[in-house]
Amino acid sequence: MPRTRTKVGVPEPVVVRGAEESALLSRLPQAPRMLEILDELEGIMLSEGFLHLNSDALPNRLRCSKATLYRLAANRFALFGLIIERWLARLRDNGWARSDAVRDDPSARLVEYLQAGPLAIETTTPEFWRGLQGFPQGYQALNAHQRERVRG
Repeated sequence: MPRTRTKVGVPEPVVVRGAEESALLSRLPQAPRMLEILDELEGIMLSEGFLHLNSDALPNRLRCSKATLYRLAANRFALFGLIIERWLARLRDNGWARSDAVRDDPSARLVEYLQAGPLAIETTTPEFWRGLQGFPQGYQALNAHQRERVRG
């Protein structure tokens, strides 16, 4: 939630920029292999979708044990939700980073902030979006993400 501060009597949103993905990851086990697994699963999900991945196939595809996956999330749907949340958090972080790079031009800041979305979408496939449509937790995360981006 944004806090506000007064600048010449006008409330202005204060947003912690670039911290969303870090905050999400800080709640997970901090082993480098865990991040590799998340990265690998994200690549699979974005390129081929995810609802077809079952609990038996995931450990084989990710070259890890079921126990390792359960350290990340309680079940495969929670794991899919985590990957989607991380991807969206990174998109928001990237939007702020792009915007902060052009501080002196408000129009350019807006364009750069919004450009992070199309750039992130370039890495996805129709299979990912079909999966997201059929996955209520992911669809809700996407809607919350869109509201947050508009607020930003």
